[in-house]
Amino acid sequence: MGMFQQTQGTSEVVYELAAHVLFSVVDWARKLPTFNNLVESDQITLLKMAWSDLYLLESARSPIHMYLQQLYATASMQARQVSMENILKRMEHARLFQDQVEKVRSLGMDLTEHFHIKCIVLFRTGEVNSS
Repeated sequence: MGMFQQTQGTSEVVYELAAHVLFSVVDWARKLPTFNNLVESDQITLLKMAWSDLYLLESARSPIHMYLQQLYATASMQARQVSMENILKRMEHARLFQDQVEKVRSLGMDLTEHFHIKCIVLFRTGEVNSS
């Protein structure tokens, strides 16, 4: 039947997909010997600092191609009464995320490059200064 039950609503599928990507990032990090040599508090700190960038990289590599805008809008409307302004705001965030995913995909990274970029993102120190 696949990864998700057919009886699930759109919002549950969106949440399950997001959780799957996030758990795969944590699982990947835990398999790194260098990461495992750190104390747990440092591991948590690194994941907290890098989770969004790692999530983007992993989403770009994911074989699941989803039309995030449409899925998210449908999930928002199904979940509860939400104002049209709020739905449009969420759709814009989803569109921006999808744009970033497409930019990463357009780099055409192979598995080795993808692995090394994720390591750089995970183990970077301090904030990136854009000035």
